[in-house]
Amino acid sequence: MSNHRIEKLFNVFKVQLIAVPEFDGMFRYISTHSKDAVSVFSRYERLLAFASQLNANQKTEAATIRQAVNSSGTEFSASRQRLWDLIEVLGEDYTRIVGFLAAASLAVDQSATKRGLTRLVSKLERGHNLKTQKHAVRDGDSESDAAIWGHTYISGDVALLHFILIHYFERCISEQLVDMDIELGKAKDYFVNAVVDCLLLDGRQQFADLYDIVGLSRDDGAQGVGWRLEELQAIYDAQKTA
Repeated sequence: MSNHRIEKLFNVFKVQLIAVPEFDGMFRYISTHSKDAVSVFSRYERLLAFASQLNANQKTEAATIRQAVNSSGTEFSASRQRLWDLIEVLGEDYTRIVGFLAAASLAVDQSATKRGLTRLVSKLERGHNLKTQKHAVRDGDSESDAAIWGHTYISGDVALLHFILIHYFERCISEQLVDMDIELGKAKDYFVNAVVDCLLLDGRQQFADLYDIVGLSRDDGAQGVGWRLEELQAIYDAQKTA
């Protein structure tokens, strides 16, 4: 993937997110560590390629993860929909759409990508506004679920880059699903969950770096995204040995 196109995307983010100050430190990081920032995008490009080429056994395991997490009684996100749901609704189109997602996300002049970016920025701005209003955000709260608010709790600049890229990919693929009249495209966090499920399926073989920062706590000064992969891993492992 062209470094120039990735850098162009980061510049578009910077312009569009001027009203979301939580990302100011991230943009300073991108400015001073441009090669590292581009490398983060490239790692997700590889993860999406992995996701697009899942074999039959891995897809079965994706269904196992969905069942295990949703029956655990613990809420991990705003959505109960996960990788398996995406595989199921896309059917024969799954490999093509997921495999092309990284490239599609860099086509910032394309209509669907523009819509995805617009919705992403709107949701991030809502999250910032909820913070300034001291609204108690939580999954299941209608105002919280209409926003993206995790960035208001993340302190690490690198973690914020991971956070925004995953949410941006979700918005981009959501626009494609909506254009296909697929209801899943209107949901929140289903693709975030799908990324997490891919990291669980990989088992820290190819993507241990992503697993670690996505799963690392964002509390107590930690520099992670905070998506609780260790808890999810334990639930998944318990299901496999049951």
